[in-house]
Amino acid sequence: MMKEIHEQPKAVQDTLNSVIKNGAIDLSSVEITEDEIKNFEQIYIVACGSAWHVGMAAQYVLEDIADIPVRVELASEFRYRKMPLNQKALVIVVSQSGETADTLAALRLAKEKGITTMAIVNVVGSSIAREADKVFYTLAGPEISVATTKAYSAQLAAMYCLAVQFAKVREKITEEQYSYYISELLTLPEKMQKTLEDKERIQWFAAKYANAHDVFFVGRGIDYAVCLEGSLKLKEISYIHSEAYAAGELKHGTISLIEQGTLVIGVLTQNELYEKTISNMLECKSRGAYLMGLTTYGKYEIEDQVNFAVYVPKVDEHFMASLAVIPLQLLGYYVSVAKGLDVDKFDGKFFSYYAYMQAVELSKLERSLGGTVESVRIKKDELVQEEGRVMKIRGSNMTRVGAAAPSANKVFDVVEEMPQFAGGSGSDARQFLDKVQVRENMNETAFFYPALESDNNGNVAIRFTLPESVTTWKFMGLAHDKEMRNGLLVDEAVAQKTVMVQPNMPRFLREGDKSTIVVKLFNTSDKKVSGNTRMQILDPETNKVVWQKTQNYSIDAEGSATISFDVQGLKEGVYINKVVAAGDGYSDGEQHYLPVLSNRELVVNTLPITLHQKGEQNFDLSKLFLNKEGKQAKGAEEAKVTIEYTNNPSWLMVKALPAISLSLIHI
Repeated sequence: MMKEIHEQPKAVQDTLNSVIKNGAIDLSSVEITEDEIKNFEQIYIVACGSAWHVGMAAQYVLEDIADIPVRVELASEFRYRKMPLNQKALVIVVSQSGETADTLAALRLAKEKGITTMAIVNVVGSSIAREADKVFYTLAGPEISVATTKAYSAQLAAMYCLAVQFAKVREKITEEQYSYYISELLTLPEKMQKTLEDKERIQWFAAKYANAHDVFFVGRGIDYAVCLEGSLKLKEISYIHSEAYAAGELKHGTISLIEQGTLVIGVLTQNELYEKTISNMLECKSRGAYLMGLTTYGKYEIEDQVNFAVYVPKVDEHFMASLAVIPLQLLGYYVSVAKGLDVDKFDGKFFSYYAYMQAVELSKLERSLGGTVESVRIKKDELVQEEGRVMKIRGSNMTRVGAAAPSANKVFDVVEEMPQFAGGSGSDARQFLDKVQVRENMNETAFFYPALESDNNGNVAIRFTLPESVTTWKFMGLAHDKEMRNGLLVDEAVAQKTVMVQPNMPRFLREGDKSTIVVKLFNTSDKKVSGNTRMQILDPETNKVVWQKTQNYSIDAEGSATISFDVQGLKEGVYINKVVAAGDGYSDGEQHYLPVLSNRELVVNTLPITLHQKGEQNFDLSKLFLNKEGKQAKGAEEAKVTIEYTNNPSWLMVKALPAISLSLIHI
């Protein structure tokens, strides 16, 4: 990962140089004309993950410079939303690999509706690149690390170029402004390199806060978009819970999560929004937060307000995201290292709890080698070579995988060895449902150590554990020989079951709650199915069933059904919620934790004690534990006493009122 972080200046420079020629932006390689640019009334940016964060930053730049409405959509939502689309719009899909399933589906939806599409991708010949009307290639080179860095920066550079050129063609900026923006863009690689050279302080800070449990990123405007990416980098490689918030939204509930020692990272590169963001950060500080501020060189007054400051070079504010993201990438990397994790490999100790196996069969795999594409296929746990070398994938003994459709569809059933049962009730149904295997490991990524060796014939056997999600899996393999010739394997496959269970679980319940837990059942077959579904709530220590209910279901071909379970009477604790469904030769189940919290409220009583002179004084603290009737309150035996001393009693009142505290600080 560190290697790819340091490759960002070159990736940005190569991407910029591909379209900036002789002091002007030339989009002829993208195959977009000036007439088309003038006629667009709206831009939709559709992406997933870090690419979506690129879209969030680009939204501010495009709207401000080019004066064109922009909507940023998650591809996984865009493809399922039934929303009206402007026919005179441009849909820009962003993907590093060009194979992201949701993004590809969103692209196809836009094309079906007759809307012009543009792809920003890094891989030549990828599915998205082939199907989009126009393609802007980022020149980031191969990106191996799970956490994207240089691809993100290259995508930002591509967006900047589009924004500046759209502004010029639509006559929203002058020639002088146009030249200025281009000159600023060309300084980005050098300034990114300078930012990378100042990484020792980030390393020191990361070591200090490597054991943080919660981290909040706050910013406004473009800075908020940077916060989204910084938060993602921290959580995906260090396994620390982090969230990004628009700083102005802290007051809507989030501020209550700030407690003593909570790390709050503020990004402050936008001059107009600087003071407002500082004010939001100071409010967090008044609640005990430890503040890290990220701003530009010259704003050294920030050190009077934050606990730790990081600086990046100045550039036009529209392009600050390219510089501000680098310290946050480094922070995520060094925190991971400080925790003893291998950033570039899966650390199994964080997932050792999940030991279940599941097999997924792939249908078609494309291997690129020396400019040629060779086709191979997998059948019955074995990759059979049509051209080129052989790769094998072995499944588990827990489940077997059988083809549910022609291999070209890349859809396969995950089938359990279940006895035939046509439904019913009573003991027969109970005994059958007891045999259903439940899925518990719903991780989104299947990790395995990629240190593989081939035999004398170049064959490689890969054995690894897959999570138990019924979903679309993407397989990627990179190989090379001693002569540094390399090949890439990329494909997707859908793992599904005849009937799939999807419970909509609450985050938690409280004692005394009556909750309705809804379970959705999906039928992927072309026949009507029926059977039984059961929900059990178990004590995790004894594995004893504390609540259960069984219901019948019937689902039309390729349809779905909803079943509701009314749950009540659970005491405080953490339970296992197990939902299973079974029918004639098929079954499925999921298992989740269900926390039940106490319905007791925390009551705080205070007793002021004033000492005016030296000596010993006695005070009766029993009144702290009395109820309104003057009797000992329930739960008094579990009470906690905190003694706080100050030589200025008014300060205690100030601390209790954060708004007043902030006002006094500004005086």
